[in-house]
Amino acid sequence: LDPSAAQECWTDEHMSQPHCQPYTDAAFSLRSEAAQRHVLETCDRLLSSPDRVRNFPPLTCPMWSWRDYLSRRGLAFPASAEVFDAHIVSWAWESGHEGRLLGVSASGDDISWIAIEAYGTFDSGTHPTQMREQYDWWEAFMAETNTDAPEGVTAGWQTHGATVLMDTLLNLVVSGVYATVLSCGLALCVLVVGTGDIWVGVLAFFCVLAVVFAVLGTSVMGGAPMGIVESVAIGILVGLSVDFVVHVGVAFVASPPQLSRRERVGEALGLVGSPILSGALTTLIAASTLFAPRIVLFAVFGRFLLVISAFSVLSNTFPPETFLVGVFGCGAVALVTCQRHEHAGSSLSQQPAGRGPL
Repeated sequence: LDPSAAQECWTDEHMSQPHCQPYTDAAFSLRSEAAQRHVLETCDRLLSSPDRVRNFPPLTCPMWSWRDYLSRRGLAFPASAEVFDAHIVSWAWESGHEGRLLGVSASGDDISWIAIEAYGTFDSGTHPTQMREQYDWWEAFMAETNTDAPEGVTAGWQTHGATVLMDTLLNLVVSGVYATVLSCGLALCVLVVGTGDIWVGVLAFFCVLAVVFAVLGTSVMGGAPMGIVESVAIGILVGLSVDFVVHVGVAFVASPPQLSRRERVGEALGLVGSPILSGALTTLIAASTLFAPRIVLFAVFGRFLLVISAFSVLSNTFPPETFLVGVFGCGAVALVTCQRHEHAGSSLSQQPAGRGPL
């Protein structure tokens, strides 16, 4: 089928539409006994795969109807070429499958395609990764079927409307991950260049990563499905997270080098703390208005914007100060255990003017 129409063409009322008609293989033919037997055996193989094919609703195999048609007339299955030519069109119209599971050729003396309708053990609500496993099984099944097929039925394929959605969702996940990784690399470069200090830039980058992991973890815990809005939100996640922390880093580096680290952090927060909180507040207020419309698209994006802004404020306000006050040997308890560095920090005033060390 035309890929753009595959999702709407699997229902009975749409199969008769011109754009829902399958592209036929000119080499297709059921005239040979081997081809008829092969299609029937394919149906039997599907019945013997209960973990992949449901028994209710039942599998629909037109070849069963063809076999019964021949039996009612005292003819053997599979039919010879002469019997096939004499009865195939009348059976096609009598079976009720014409236009849905088989098609009469334009010349009206043969059938140009045939289909088997089977219900898989998945639906549109199945997780894309689990659906991918099912899709791979069906693809392998058809590859094996075509390998052993006789001439005339060697180009079989499978399709399902849900697999179109699966492919879309998996592409959204991959695109979101690529965008996040690329954004993280760019953010690290911008933070290092923007602050002018490698260590401050790296510490600020860790804060950005904390926001990324927190937002993604919250989404997974909340059971949010991956859609177009979610993929876009993941792509802009790093950009929204880096805004606050870069201000703190630049303000710290630009503070008077003769001050102790704690004093430099206080100087930085006094300079940019109020603008950061004001910017976060306005972002939260703006995001909250997205819940007012009935359009789900706005509500989903507003939820992501609220979560991103909240974690950005928490992660980019407190951890940077903790790291910047002490040195790497003090770790996360720098505010408590780094008093000795303040005493030793008096030597900072003896250093020449310029940028001081962390």
